[in-house]
Amino acid sequence: MNKERSGQETSTGKSAPLRVAPVERLGTYALGEPVAGEPNVEVYRAHDATRKPMEREVVVEFFPALTDGESQRRFDLFRAQLVGLEIPGVSTVLEAGMVGDRPYVIRRWIQGD
Repeated sequence: MNKERSGQETSTGKSAPLRVAPVERLGTYALGEPVAGEPNVEVYRAHDATRKPMEREVVVEFFPALTDGESQRRFDLFRAQLVGLEIPGVSTVLEAGMVGDRPYVIRRWIQGD
């Protein structure tokens, strides 16, 4: 699958690449359009396809590929610490795992202003 495609025009007049998720579905979650991202993190809005639309919206964050055992160990520790942790004002991590060599985190969607 092609990892980038032509996107919206930027302030410099050049077309910015849009990321394409490595999968269209992740477990019960159907991925939608990209909603945000940092240089190394791709964030997609998604919903639980086993429920009514809009009933359980989430965001899926894809991180860069893990290239060695140390980065895998750090992600495993991160996953163990965050899954199920509930802190007021912080989006709850529902699930975390791997797609190929790319780690992902699924969080509850919090509507912003």
